[in-house]
Amino acid sequence: MVPVAKRPGWIVLVTVLVFHLVLLSLQSNQRENSGFMRVWLLDALVPGQKIVDSGIQGVKGIWTGYFALVGVREENAKLHTEIDSLRMQIQGEQETLREAARLRSSLDLTNPSS
Repeated sequence: MVPVAKRPGWIVLVTVLVFHLVLLSLQSNQRENSGFMRVWLLDALVPGQKIVDSGIQGVKGIWTGYFALVGVREENAKLHTEIDSLRMQIQGEQETLREAARLRSSLDLTNPSS
């Protein structure tokens, strides 16, 4: 680990600025009766904060969308198997109905629903 004295000063500066931005964000709802410097800082930093926020929301949307799709392939395969099984069952039922109709016609039976 690098000793504290050898760390670049810009890391400390960036850390302090980020901390300051967080504090400003927490107080941004209390704009009335604020000092000139606070109002000026808020007006200057809001566009940057909106850009960062939209970037974070975009990454969050992609991340959430990706993880929402995990497991979809397996579910899709399972549903295709179920669809094939149900189609075969429907074909079996249709064949049974056709067989019943053929038996009725060969035995000269009338349709009970008529």
